[in-house]
Amino acid sequence: MRSVILCSAVIALAAGTTSALAQSCTVSATNLNFGSVNVVQPSPVNVNGSLTVQCTGLPLSTIGYRIGLNAGAGSTFSPRLLLQGSSSLNYNLFSNSARTTIWGNSPGGSPPDVTGSMFLLLGSGSVTYTVYGQLFSNQAAPLKGAYINTIQATLTYQYNAIP
Repeated sequence: MRSVILCSAVIALAAGTTSALAQSCTVSATNLNFGSVNVVQPSPVNVNGSLTVQCTGLPLSTIGYRIGLNAGAGSTFSPRLLLQGSSSLNYNLFSNSARTTIWGNSPGGSPPDVTGSMFLLLGSGSVTYTVYGQLFSNQAAPLKGAYINTIQATLTYQYNAIP
């Protein structure tokens, strides 16, 4: 029997700061939509989304940051779960194109968050990251319908003036 499922992961956003100087950073993201899929197929379904960090501050300064993605509806990162009531599908979000590094929210831990820095030549800048999603193959045939998980992205940043 062939099951057709509509699956998507939604990334919700949160930002934090650790500096009192006049700068700000925001994070924005696109949703990952796995589309209508047959989850009993022998190969995984891969999709990409994006996450953009935009910062403003003093010209000729840098801002260091961390971007963490939580586990969402499930309590673990491996796997994350797309849900429809009590039915679930296994998937995950990765920070590399080989889909071997789970994008987590653990500074220096497992699974790791993503870190970076931005030089604000004229007082503003942005960096876009690809979020690599994978819906795993060979899953038990779940109920037909829409499956969803909301992931919270947390941005923490620190202003560092260049002398």
